[in-house]
Parts: sequence; structure tokens; C-alpha cells
Amino acid sequence: RYVSALINSMDVLKNHGHDVLWFTVTGSLISKARNRCVHSFLESNADTLVFVDDDMIWEPLDMLKLIESEHSMIGGTYLQKRDDELIFNKPLSEGLGVIPIKWLPGGFIKIEREVFETIKAKLDVTTYDGITAFYQEEYQNGFVGEDVFICKLYTEAGGQPYLDTSISLGHIGDKVWRGDWEEHVNSTASLSKAVEELKAKVDAMKPLESWD
Repeated sequence: RYVSALINSMDVLKNHGHDVLWFTVTGSLISKARNRCVHSFLESNADTLVFVDDDMIWEPLDMLKLIESEHSMIGGTYLQKRDDELIFNKPLSEGLGVIPIKWLPGGFIKIEREVFETIKAKLDVTTYDGITAFYQEEYQNGFVGEDVFICKLYTEAGGQPYLDTSISLGHIGDKVWRGDWEEHVNSTASLSKAVEELKAKVDAMKPLESWD
């Protein structure tokens, strides 16, 4: 699924006039692998980087959405590989569409060159073996993953990550976890409305002591 979606995405991008370079990096430490990808990207003449983790399912046109978005950091969100809870990051504004968000998961995200250049120009970021550590894990007031860390850096440098809620992604594990932000928002709104209606009915009932 991943390879076919990737090939189809590259075809869609090329058909819309975009040149495509393909970097693949393996490794057990995600932050190090992402930093190596960023390093290779910055050494190239490309202006836009898209991370697509190998456990993602997506539609090729959704990658085109990212590439052609006016925002320098934008992506989709998805479920973690678990059944007991829907894990979505809370947006910074109401509504659907393209909305500002505090952080994005790293599995399907576009980051333009100017994001990394802005971070390097405005912040003191650790380097190792000639590679800038844009992605790091933190253990301050709880664990902070590498995808949250890069968003924090960009925000501290004056930038703003964005979420495109129209993008629906699958997360591959023992099965495929599918999460649709718009469906999640609509179902949550419906549940809240039902709770409010029930509360109104309860409030309108006579107290027990007034019943005959």
C-alpha cells in the first residue's frame, strides 16, 4: 500500500508541474532518521520537504494539497495504534478546513526550507556530526516526542503549524487505524448537543417533592 501510494503521489505531483526527489532513511531512532532526512533535504536544491512514514495510508491528492498549501508547515492528523481512545491534537481555533494548531504528528507533514532556515537563524539548536538536531525527544514535565519538538521550535521562532482537517489518514499496525478529524469533530458536536438536550429535559422536570 505504501509503495503504490507513494508512486501514485509522485505521478500526481509531476503531472501538476512539481519536480520530486525521494529520500529514504532507516533506523531505530526516529529523531535521528528525521534529522538525516532534513540534512539531505537542505543539501539539495529542493524547497519543500514532505515526511511520509512507512506506516501511513493516504490519498495522492492529499499530498498535492500539502505541497500547494500557502503554509510553510502543514499536515494531517491520525490515530495512534490503539483502540481505547481517539488521540487527536486539539486545534487552536474552532471549525474545519485549514486551522492553526499547537503541534502536528510527524507521519504526514510538509515543511518548507524556510522553516529550518528560520529556526537556525533565530534559535540555538544542537548539532552532532555536522547535522542540526531539529528533531529531538525531551523529558521535561513529561515525555515530548520529536514531532512535537520541531513544532515547538518553529513556534518559538515565530512560525505557526497548520492542520488540514480534510485529510483522512490510515495508520498501519496489526490492523489499520483510521482517523478522520472532521468526522471526529462532527460526532463530538452531535454528542455534546445530545447531552445539552438531555440536561435541558432534566432541568425542566418537576422536583420529586412536588409530585403527587
